[in-house]
Amino acid sequence: MGGRRPSTAGSVTSHFGTRGTARRSPSSRHRASHTSVAGKGLGFADPKLAKAYQHAMRVLGEVDAKVIIIECARQFLTMDGGKYPDELIDQMMQAGYGVQHRALNAAGFGVAQSRERSILVCTRVGLDLDPIVGYLFPEEQESTACVADIMDADLPATIPEADITPHTTKRAPRKGQRVKVGHIDGLNCQGYRVYCPNSAGRASP
Repeated sequence: MGGRRPSTAGSVTSHFGTRGTARRSPSSRHRASHTSVAGKGLGFADPKLAKAYQHAMRVLGEVDAKVIIIECARQFLTMDGGKYPDELIDQMMQAGYGVQHRALNAAGFGVAQSRERSILVCTRVGLDLDPIVGYLFPEEQESTACVADIMDADLPATIPEADITPHTTKRAPRKGQRVKVGHIDGLNCQGYRVYCPNSAGRASP
């Protein structure tokens, strides 16, 4: 299907039909840390990721399953101008699958965490699905979950500094500086991973 463009959050893109026969093609297990904002951000310039991607593409072309679900970093759908999702979709269509992809946020499905991921659902052509759109993604709901839901009532919401063991003895560049509550930024950090106990999905500034 020509002229495909990666979907953005809240939209669904569907690709149905087959293209010839299944083929073997380069690929591998996708490490989200290389494509996510929080990770190294090297993309497929990282040789380890490129090798993993090549292996994964080969396996996906050989697996005979009714449904294959692929979850990866949100940026995968747009990195390098959409080259890699296009390649993946072509591979799956040639193997006899229809493909729908969408960016979803875990906070919209009852999880107390704001975590956006790219979800690709590959369904074997011939399954009893809508002939036009194929698999129908569930709709995100207003986030109501909060960290306090899974905390014991008698536990404090904060961790004493004395109980935190650093992974490195290197002094943090922002030591002594104020940072926005709930957001850990920087190239190798993890974005919204610190939560207000009463927040819905992530801590408020």
